[in-house]
Amino acid sequence: MFSDHTNGSKVALIALARLCQDNGVVMIDCQVHNPHLETMGAELVSRQVFEKHLEGAIKAPMNAILANPACLAPATKASLEERLVFPLKRFAAELL
Repeated sequence: MFSDHTNGSKVALIALARLCQDNGVVMIDCQVHNPHLETMGAELVSRQVFEKHLEGAIKAPMNAILANPACLAPATKASLEERLVFPLKRFAAELL
């Protein structure tokens, strides 16, 4: 992540985490462990632990997901901008 503002990536990650928390997302998969992410609360977990978290987070049966991956999308008529961009901007503004 790149930002031309000091600590911009930290603010963005914190805002994303709050948005996820408010919408029932239990985990952000950072893909790569590093000390920078660790300073913001990231934890290195084994594949076994990661899969256990996924198992608990995904409520739809796997055959339904494979048949229709869109079933994981929220059932809302709100636009992506309304659901994500506006709350992210609000959270970021609160942090700054």
